[in-house]
Amino acid sequence: KSKVALNSVLMLGDNNIDLVSKSIDECLVNNKVVRLNFIETEDDKKVYYQTVISPLNNDKAIMMVYVINNNITYMKSLIDAKLKATEEAQNMINYFSNMSHEIRTPLNAICGFSDLLVNETDTEMQNKYVKIIKSNTNMLLTLVDEVLNLSRMESGKTEMVFVSVRMNEFVDELAQVHMSMMPKGVKLKVV
Repeated sequence: KSKVALNSVLMLGDNNIDLVSKSIDECLVNNKVVRLNFIETEDDKKVYYQTVISPLNNDKAIMMVYVINNNITYMKSLIDAKLKATEEAQNMINYFSNMSHEIRTPLNAICGFSDLLVNETDTEMQNKYVKIIKSNTNMLLTLVDEVLNLSRMESGKTEMVFVSVRMNEFVDELAQVHMSMMPKGVKLKVV
């Protein structure tokens, strides 16, 4: 079994002794250079090391330990920033994809019930269609407001306002919209 120099092991930490020892054996058996990367914590800061183990002859190897903290830390911060930006971009894509669908739903209801309203002669049905159109118009305006609010939030110009909502009316409006889209024979019941 290989013997690891004491100062190198102390630098790389006790938990890496077996890995370094196996890597030296691998280097000697395969007659190849082995590279290892380690992260150790010193004074609450991460220190990055790279170890290169090179064979000298059949039974000896030389191990060089480099402290590469500055380069790795900088590169890691760049990678983290890129991952965060990518994640935020994907979240925005998902948001706008969802928002596109959310906008189309009330818009389709407004268009559909407007077409029905034009040909309807029954006053009661006309009033029902007008209420549904008005409700969907309000939903659409709310969605547009939410997009504008998101834009304000992104620019740091947001002011929080809390409003009360009448849940019964909200659920009734939602049910009216979906009732009109139900296939024949399917009923939507609000409980």
